[in-house]
Amino acid sequence: MSFDAVHDTQKAFRLLTDCSAFPGKTADLSELAGKISLDLPFSRGTALLSLTLMDGEVSFFTENEGAAKRLSELTYSRKSPLDRAQYILTGTNDPAPYMDGADKGDLIDPHRGATIIMMVDSLAEGEEYELKGPGIETVKNVKIGSCHDWLTPLARANKEFPLGVELYLLDGDDRLMVLPRTTRIRRVK
Repeated sequence: MSFDAVHDTQKAFRLLTDCSAFPGKTADLSELAGKISLDLPFSRGTALLSLTLMDGEVSFFTENEGAAKRLSELTYSRKSPLDRAQYILTGTNDPAPYMDGADKGDLIDPHRGATIIMMVDSLAEGEEYELKGPGIETVKNVKIGSCHDWLTPLARANKEFPLGVELYLLDGDDRLMVLPRTTRIRRVK
């Protein structure tokens, strides 16, 4: 079955909003992402989120020039410098420079803070984290496998609420987890 740019992005958006409303919840995007047959220099999950979220009104940043060109062609969005991008695609790179350099919004427009789409090794295995905040009844424990320290730079990026960034985590199995700036995260020892 081929990818339907209208209906499949709507389904992906519903999954994304559900994950945003309930931090720590994972959504399986593999069926929708598997329909994408485009030749893209990034994961199918990243492609699905990009096609779902980006259009001619938004900007993005990626260091991969091939990906930037292809994203602009597919979504009509434009590449911009890191500190002005609304969406940042880190790939599997160390996320610290992206989180440190991202737009955090300002007190008048905190919603202008960037959304970072970051690849991790797994959303089923790895280090255990405790999540608290809106959308979580008490606490939620999750496992996130990553070869990079992402928690420290995320805490720096989100230290001055309501300013900060949203973090969309994708793994190689096209699972998605959203960690809004309102979510407090602690590594479980």
